[in-house]
Amino acid sequence: MKAITIWNPYPYLIGYGHKHNETRSWATDYRGKIAIHSAKKNDKKIELLKLNLLQFFSGNKAIQDVLTMQQQHGAVICTAYLTDCILIDEKFLKSLSKIEYVLGNYEIGRYAWKLENVHMLAEPVPAKGQQRLWNWKGDCDYGVQGS
Repeated sequence: MKAITIWNPYPYLIGYGHKHNETRSWATDYRGKIAIHSAKKNDKKIELLKLNLLQFFSGNKAIQDVLTMQQQHGAVICTAYLTDCILIDEKFLKSLSKIEYVLGNYEIGRYAWKLENVHMLAEPVPAKGQQRLWNWKGDCDYGVQGS
C-alpha cells in the first residue's frame, strides 16, 4: 500500500476528521488507499506551529483535544483514500473552510491532496517513514476503527 509521512499533529488531525487535504509542493497521479504515517521526529518549526494552532483553536474543544493528546511518532496511525490532487489557485482557496485553510499550506501553485474515507487504526503500527510516496508493507485492514 502507498504511504505518506506527515509531521505531527497533522496525521492525527486527518485521522480524527478535522483535516481533509494534505498540502504538498508536488502533484501525484496516485489515487487509492493510502497509509498516513506520523513522522518519527518533529521539527522545531512544527512545535511552534502547534502552539499557534492551540491558540487559534482555543474555542474548538475537538481540535484542542487532538492537539494536546499523546501522539505516536514513527507509526502508521490511519488510512484514507487519496481521491484527488488539486492545483491550488484562487478559485480553490475560496472553496476552503477557515479550519481547512489554517491546517495546510495553501500557497498558490501548491497541491491539495484530497483524503476521504479516513479510518484510525485501533493501535498505531510502528514503521520507518520516508520522503514522498512510499510503499508500506504493513497490514492495516486488521484493527481499523470505524467505517
